[in-house]
Amino acid sequence: MAHTSVRSPRWMRGRGRGRQVPVSELGQDSLAEVAVSEHANFVRSEAVSKLTNQPLLASISKRDKDGGVRALATARLLDDAELAKRARSDSDARVRVAAVKGLSSQAILGEIAAADRDYLVREVAAGKLSDQRVLARVARTDAEWQTRRAATVRLTDQALLAEIAVTDRECHVREAAVAALTDPALLAQTARSARDWRVRAIAVEGLADSALLGELAANDPTWQVRVAAAARLGDQAILSRMAAHAGEWAARAAATAKVIDPALLAQIALTDKRWQVREVAATKVVDQEVLARVATTDRDLRVRIAAVRKLSDQPLLARIAVNDRDWQVQEVAAAKVTDQALLTEAATSSVSWRARVAATTKLADQPLLAEIAARDEDWHVRAAAAVRIADQAVVGEVARLDDDWRVRTAAVKALSDQALLVEIALKDTDREVRRAAAAKLSDRAILAMIANSDSHRQVREAATRALLRA
Repeated sequence: MAHTSVRSPRWMRGRGRGRQVPVSELGQDSLAEVAVSEHANFVRSEAVSKLTNQPLLASISKRDKDGGVRALATARLLDDAELAKRARSDSDARVRVAAVKGLSSQAILGEIAAADRDYLVREVAAGKLSDQRVLARVARTDAEWQTRRAATVRLTDQALLAEIAVTDRECHVREAAVAALTDPALLAQTARSARDWRVRAIAVEGLADSALLGELAANDPTWQVRVAAAARLGDQAILSRMAAHAGEWAARAAATAKVIDPALLAQIALTDKRWQVREVAATKVVDQEVLARVATTDRDLRVRIAAVRKLSDQPLLARIAVNDRDWQVQEVAAAKVTDQALLTEAATSSVSWRARVAATTKLADQPLLAEIAARDEDWHVRAAAAVRIADQAVVGEVARLDDDWRVRTAAVKALSDQALLVEIALKDTDREVRRAAAAKLSDRAILAMIANSDSHRQVREAATRALLRA
C-alpha cells in the first residue's frame, strides 16, 4: 500500500500496535489519506479523531469496515441529517450511540428511543428526550429497565412518577421515580403504601409532614424506613429507643449513628452485644474515660481501634501500643503518640513491628534511631530508622553492613556521601542496593563504568539514566 504524500518513514515504521502515528504533525490532507487508506484500524482511528472535513467524515462514518472507526467519525459529525442516517441504519450499536449523542431532533430521538433494537442506544436516546408523551411511553413499556430508568428521570408528570414508583418491576426504576417526586401528597401516599421498603425510605427523605413522619417512625414494618423517618423528623426520643432496643442490630447501628445523647452513646459503646453497634457508638463518644474503657476492654479489635482513634491520653496510647493483643490496635495507637519519651517506649518495647515502625517514623532521638537501625530484629523497623538518621557516617554503616538488602536500600536512599555511594554501587552483592546507589551518583566516570560493566541490566540502566542527568 503506497502512501507517498504522507511522512511514511515515521508513521509506517513497524507493524501493528507498536507503530506510532504522529497525527499531531499531519495536515488535513494527509490525515484524510490515512483515514481512508491505512489498513490498521487504530491508525485510521487516530487520523479520524483529528479530521474536520465533514463530507469525508460522513463518508467514513458510513463506509469504514470497522465499527469503532465509524463511531469515531460519527461522533465528529455536525449535520443532523447525517447523524439521523447513522442512528437509524448502522449495524453497530457503537455507531448508533455516537449518532444519538449528537442528535438534536426530538422526533428522531423519540423514534430511536422507542424502536432501536439495542437497549444501550434506546437508553442514550431516552436520556436526551424532552417530549413528555414519548418519555411516558418509553418509561412504561420498554423491555429493559435501563431504558425505562433513563426515561423516568426526565419525566415531569408527578402522577405518572408515583405510579411508576409502585408498579415498575425493577427496583432501580422505582427508586428513580420516587426520587423525582416532589408532590407532597403523592410522596406521602408512596411513603405509606409502596411495597418496596427502599421506595418508602426514599419517599420519607422528601417528606416534611411531622405527623406522618412520626407515624412512619413508629409503625413502618421495615427498620430502614423507621430509622429514615426518625432521622428526618429529628426525634431523638424515637432514635434513642431504636438505638437501645431495636431487635435488628443494623437498626440499632443506624439509629445510633443519629443519636446525640452522650450517656446513651457511652452505654451502647460499652454494652451492646454486637460489635458493629459498639463501633458506631465509639466513633461518636467524646468522653475520654469512656473511650479509655472501650479501648482497653472491648473484645473486638475494630471497636478498640474506633476508640483509640479518638483517644488523646498519651501515656494510655503508649501502653496500648505496647500491650494490646492485636497488632492492628497497637499500630493505630503508636501512630497517635507524639510525646518523644512515650514514642521511645513504643518503638523499643512493642511486640508488633508495625507499631514499632509507626513510633520510629516520629522519633527525633538520633542515637536511639541509630540503635534501632542497628539492633531491631525486624527489617521494616531498621529501614524506618535508617531513613531518619541525619549522620551520614551512621547511615553509611547501615547501608554497607545490614544483613537485609531492603534495609541497605532504604539507607542508600537517605545517603548523600558520594564516596560511600560509589563504594556501595561497585561492591554491594545485591543488585537493588547497587541500583539505588547508582541512581544517586554524580561521578560521570564511575557511572560510565557501571553502565558498561555491571552484571545486572537494571543497575546498568540506572547508571545510564543518572549519566544522562549528570
